[in-house]
Amino acid sequence: MDIFSKPPRVKAEEFIVDPDGWASQHVVAQMKKTDRAKDWPIVDGLGQRLWAADLSTGLLHINDPARLQAAWSAADEPTRQAMAIRRPLLGRLSATTNEGQIERLLLMERLVWERVNDERHRRYTRAWKDFFRRWWKEAEWSWPTSEPFWMQHQRAVQAVHQQQLHTNPLADTAREDLLSAALRRLADMGFPQNEVARVLPPVDELLP
Repeated sequence: MDIFSKPPRVKAEEFIVDPDGWASQHVVAQMKKTDRAKDWPIVDGLGQRLWAADLSTGLLHINDPARLQAAWSAADEPTRQAMAIRRPLLGRLSATTNEGQIERLLLMERLVWERVNDERHRRYTRAWKDFFRRWWKEAEWSWPTSEPFWMQHQRAVQAVHQQQLHTNPLADTAREDLLSAALRRLADMGFPQNEVARVLPPVDELLP
C-alpha cells in the first residue's frame, strides 16, 4: 500500500478480503510486482501456493521456470486460455522447452513490471515531495512532533488539505503513456520490441 492508499496493480473487482480483513494471496502477489528484487521471490511463492490450492491465478505469478512449465503442462485448456490472456508469456510456454529461453521470457516480463511500476511511482513521489516542500515552509513547522499519534495524523490530514496534495497524481497521465515510457527503457537496455511484445501483459493488468 503506497502513501496514496491505492493498492497498486490490483483490479477493483479482485480486491477481496477475508472475514478478518486480510487480502487474498492473489492480491498480495499483484501488489508485490514492484521494482524491488526482494519482492519477486514472494510473488513466486504466492503463485506456487495458489496453484497448489487449485487456484488458476497461481499461473499469473509463478516465475520459477521449471515450476511454471510444470503448472502450465498440468492446466486444462479453459484455464490456459483464460490465464494466457492476462499473462501472454504463458502462451509461449508450449513452444518453448529450453529453460534458458523461458528464463529470458521471464526476465523481459519482470522488467516490464519493474519499469512500469517505476514510472508510476515516480509520479506519486513527485507529488509527495512537492507537497512536503510547501508544507515545511509554513511558520513554526515541525515534523514529526511529540504529540500523540492521533494528533499527528490530524495535523497531517489538515496539511494535506491546506497544501493541496494531489489525490491522484496519475489523473492527467494516460496509462498507455506510462507503458510507452517503460518500454522505451527496455529498448534502451537492448531488448528487441518484437520480443518484449510476446510477453507484454495487457495495460489493464499492469495499471488497472
